[in-house]
Amino acid sequence: MVLKLPNPTIYVIPKEMFDRDRGVNLAEVEFPAYYNFFILNRKVRFVCTPCVEKRLRTVFRETLLGPEEVDLSLEFVTPSSKPLMPNLKR
Repeated sequence: MVLKLPNPTIYVIPKEMFDRDRGVNLAEVEFPAYYNFFILNRKVRFVCTPCVEKRLRTVFRETLLGPEEVDLSLEFVTPSSKPLMPNLKR
């Protein structure tokens, strides 16, 4: 962005999305995709395998809408027997 280069709209996602040796995410596409879509009003395309597509869809769904199921039972442990968990669905 600082270099004023155009933001790409096609991203090639490798089959292995994380390099364990270097500890690097090789498929960090959320920010560029959201920037293109919400700021520049452009769609992006991902070139990937069907398995990777499923994983990407899960990531995007969770970053936009949150997880499908939330288990907060371990987050709200109280000394009493009554849990003090908020009702997030409500």
